[in-house]
Amino acid sequence: MIPGLLDKREILAPGAFVLHGFVRARDRDLAAALEDITARAPFRHMVTPGGHEMSVAMTNCGIAGRVTDARGYRYDPRDPVTGLPPPLARHPSLVPGPGLGRGVGGRVSGFRAGCLSD
Repeated sequence: MIPGLLDKREILAPGAFVLHGFVRARDRDLAAALEDITARAPFRHMVTPGGHEMSVAMTNCGIAGRVTDARGYRYDPRDPVTGLPPPLARHPSLVPGPGLGRGVGGRVSGFRAGCLSD
């Protein structure tokens, strides 16, 4: 843990916060890692079990990706559209913790998004 890191957080909701300035020291490496992931697994708007397109575009990395389709929400070792496994992350900030995978969401201004906690 980086000393003082959590002192700079902006709490959005219980268990959800923004760490202002956290990425600045790592932005080039992190951006390159994200470009690598999205080149192999592009952002896309998934469709919910109810048939609605999500406003947030997502991609995944890790041993299983968070997906949603007519079968429901789940972690899956294969992408339901491409049939390929999600790419493995090559940057420590993107390597999943105790869970199966890491979802990466991109939000277009004006759309709503909630916090994901698994």
